[in-house]
Amino acid sequence: ETNLQKIIREKYDGELLVGQAAIVPVGKENTDDLQDGPQAEERIPVKFLIYAPSMRSIGIITNTLNAYLAFKAVILAISKHNRTPDVNKIRQVLVPGFGTGPGGMPKDRCAWQMLQAYETHALGKHRLRLVPTCLANVVTDEFKMLQVTFLDVEVLPS
Repeated sequence: ETNLQKIIREKYDGELLVGQAAIVPVGKENTDDLQDGPQAEERIPVKFLIYAPSMRSIGIITNTLNAYLAFKAVILAISKHNRTPDVNKIRQVLVPGFGTGPGGMPKDRCAWQMLQAYETHALGKHRLRLVPTCLANVVTDEFKMLQVTFLDVEVLPS
């Protein structure tokens, strides 16, 4: 936690906002407790902690794009990190459902927003989201991300 606090103080003027992410290397001494348990031999050592807040302070974020913004920040931070020469690349990430705890965001809306962030910033889809041609594109896109639930999404056969 001390390293994270130092990074936030020095690189983010003391506050990491929704839509930003900080990557903190985790030393071997900090991963030993993560390796305990019956399936320890199957676990992958944790090399980095990526901190991306989904809210500035505890409150309801149901009708926000905070899950999208938080996961977008994670994707962009990993991309920037992996472009840095001579660093251990991040190839896998385990991510919680942003805002689904105290923030009260419905799990399906969170998953939808995180999918949209992944498709947009990792796969390069949704060009109008990155380069909108008019304000109506932005408003429509935001409305869809706030209203869509998995009940509204056509499910593709597996």
